[in-house]
Amino acid sequence: IAVGAGANAAVSADHVRRCLRAALATAGCVLVSTEIPAAAVAAAVEEAAGAGVLCVLNPAPVLPVVTELLRLGPIVTPNDSELRDLVALLGEGGGASAADDASMIVARSHRPVVVTQGGDGVLVVAGDLAARRVPAPPVDVRDTTGAGDTFNGVLAARLAAGDELAVAVPVAVVAASLSVTRVGARGGMPTAAAIAAAMS
Repeated sequence: IAVGAGANAAVSADHVRRCLRAALATAGCVLVSTEIPAAAVAAAVEEAAGAGVLCVLNPAPVLPVVTELLRLGPIVTPNDSELRDLVALLGEGGGASAADDASMIVARSHRPVVVTQGGDGVLVVAGDLAARRVPAPPVDVRDTTGAGDTFNGVLAARLAAGDELAVAVPVAVVAASLSVTRVGARGGMPTAAAIAAAMS
């Protein structure tokens, strides 16, 4: 995948703050991607934390600012390689497993870390609780483009609707799994009905 930042590069911290302040009164969750400038990422997480609104931070790609934002308690959703990069930025030696690495993030954020692992589903690590694996259903994979975005979007939407993480994660896993059965990041987004049918 080649990235052409385009309009993303023009997103400013001031723009983010103005837009979020107008929306946070009724928001159930703020989803932040790191494909915008670091100052804009920080502004989004800071505004969400200041308003007491749950924040999901997808560190794709991993930016140094993410390590500074962990203190604000976002739910972080790295994939395996992003998790390793994040632990390295923290100056920690890598753990023996993804669960160990995620635990290092949890120790700083005091929030769950949800590690996406492609066809293996996701790993959820939360505080003193045992790491929990949520398997992905077997599907005929045609194109994985956008699967992570689908996962994060559905996760944030379900959390915003009031679902607990234990409910939201399996729904997001199914949505991401369905998204890879079609070609293209935009054509692969499953409908709510398709997700519900796949879960039944």
